[in-house]
Amino acid sequence: MKKNTEPLKRQYAILKGQGMQQRDIAKKLGVSVQTICKWKKSLPISHYLLIRDSMVKRLAAISKDKNTPAMDIYNLSNALVGIERTIDKYTYMKGITG
Repeated sequence: MKKNTEPLKRQYAILKGQGMQQRDIAKKLGVSVQTICKWKKSLPISHYLLIRDSMVKRLAAISKDKNTPAMDIYNLSNALVGIERTIDKYTYMKGITG
């Protein structure tokens, strides 16, 4: 019987949106880094939207903190751009196939 991994995938999306590294997420969730990599490639659009929302909130919060290193803001901004590209790809593919 196959284990239901949806709750773990959702938790992955939340933790990723909070800026956590994949190896740390894997350790926290009790799965391998390889599993995390597979999940990342097969997440539904709803999970990417969750990641984006979490990242936007985190970016707003750290931008207000004057002690936040500029590199942290830059890195999170770049990660957010990557998530937006993924969402755009899903949207584009749905437009073609759906």
